Amino acid sequence: MTKENLSEDVAWEGLKIYKTFEYDKFKLIKGNRKVKTIQINRLKASYEKGQIPVPLIVNESFEIIDGQHRREALRQLELPLPYTIIKDLGIKEVQQLNTQQKNWTTDDHLKCYVERGKKMYIEYDERIHQKFIFDHITKIALVKSESLVKGRGAQRQIDIFKDGEFVATNEEFEHAIEIGIKIEEIERFFINYLVYNQRRCLWNAVRKLANHPDYDHSEMMRKLIIQEFKIPRFFSRFKKLTTNEFLIILDDIYNQNRKGKPITFYHELKQRMFKRDSIDQI
Repeated sequence: MTKENLSEDVAWEGLKIYKTFEYDKFKLIKGNRKVKTIQINRLKASYEKGQIPVPLIVNESFEIIDGQHRREALRQLELPLPYTIIKDLGIKEVQQLNTQQKNWTTDDHLKCYVERGKKMYIEYDERIHQKFIFDHITKIALVKSESLVKGRGAQRQIDIFKDGEFVATNEEFEHAIEIGIKIEEIERFFINYLVYNQRRCLWNAVRKLANHPDYDHSEMMRKLIIQEFKIPRFFSRFKKLTTNEFLIILDDIYNQNRKGKPITFYHELKQRMFKRDSIDQI
């Protein structure tokens, strides 16, 4: 059977399966994940050992809904490509099928919606994602003013983001940028002592103090420069550093030798934890 006349119809759960050597008749659907060489090589190795390829799923426009790696592996091996056509499928079905096989990351969803021209995702990508090194859950939580460590609100926003329903105002973006810059500036004083699971707690503490109506960021930066020598001692003092403990630390640094009325970011917890044992003794 020659490459030119190879075409085979087989009944398969009500669908027809075709075979072809015309690899280029199939198109990658806009917004799908990029083809990965390592996955292609894994498939080639399995096909060379005799594994039967699973048919591609394509829509009526021959856009690949499932199987872009299989198409490339079979092309490189010059093997016949099985496929089946299901009408009216698109990017949502691509996402669903890929999720069943290997979860799409938030980054995969972002790239998908950016490629498909969704303006809100393009704005998020340019104004927030490319600007900050935080993970997506932190970035999106900053935009939507959610806690960075108590997961329900932030996770709800991630689900909305993945579903393509993310919206934000210019004011929300501007506020997130302002808080993000303050987080980065304060974190530089702590970064050498943090383990990863403490970072989001520090970020959340900075988010809280930065939203305090009387907080002065330039004053905090001056105090951090003067009292930077204290920071490693805080880490030896606390067995566990959560958002609240970081607020106590920042509270103490901010109010050291401060003129006027002290601003307390977590006053009640500080009283309960330290009582007569002043943090100044650290």
